[in-house]
Amino acid sequence: LTLRLHSHPNEPASLTGIERQKVVKNLHLYGSFDNLDPLNSLPSVISLGIGGDRLTEITSLSGLQSLRKVQIGSDSLKSLPTAWPNNLEVLDITYCAGLVSLGRLPSTLQGTIDCVFCPSLESLSGIEACTCLSEIKLSVRQAHMDISSEIKLSVRQAHMDISAAGKLPNLWITLLCWDTGDLSSLPFGWVSQLAQMSSCKIRLKGQHLDNIEPLAKIRSLAALDISDVSVADISAILRMNNLEELRINPASDFSRKLGAWVMNKESIGELKLLMMAGM
Repeated sequence: LTLRLHSHPNEPASLTGIERQKVVKNLHLYGSFDNLDPLNSLPSVISLGIGGDRLTEITSLSGLQSLRKVQIGSDSLKSLPTAWPNNLEVLDITYCAGLVSLGRLPSTLQGTIDCVFCPSLESLSGIEACTCLSEIKLSVRQAHMDISSEIKLSVRQAHMDISAAGKLPNLWITLLCWDTGDLSSLPFGWVSQLAQMSSCKIRLKGQHLDNIEPLAKIRSLAALDISDVSVADISAILRMNNLEELRINPASDFSRKLGAWVMNKESIGELKLLMMAGM
């Protein structure tokens, strides 16, 4: 059973009585609500979506013991709940433009945390206990997006501290290059922090990049996935000496020549030989 509740942004609605909806599995709230505490009386909710420009605080969701997935979107929210249910697996905070901190996230999280369009986020501190997490998504350049309109013209780079990602060696750090033709806008601080990690895995997503030169400075780079982006010049791979896993665009000339687009250390060596031979 799915329940969707919408309220007028300027007229906060009450959730009193919602605790009687014991069989609701999927709950979507959008608008302005005066108090979210009644949600903790819903034992069967598996998926929860909360959004609205006037959403400023979510103190706790720990009472939703069946909750597996949470999606939150609000320009006004500054921090995430201080208490989570024990079984939470998926967290999507895309479009939380005012979010400053993640707080302490539950160790049960797995899959992906989507932090795209979170330009105010100061750091990734709080993910350290999420050892089952496989991916975190970030924007190389962060734009403030109004959920109800177009992307605003004021664009600023993200300068958040991403060093906490180094605590999770199996984590893919996905960089969304959504509005740029190169990685020159990759914050220098990020390159430095990535280089200081014992090992890191980077995935690029976008339409087209001229080159991937900044990544050659990251000596800790153990895995690189550029299969979902067209890169004109991949010669920077020649200087990635610690690369153990590489995924290139399946439609590229190199992929066709080698007969593979997913490469281990041995096939990476073969790729480098082809590159040096000026294929």
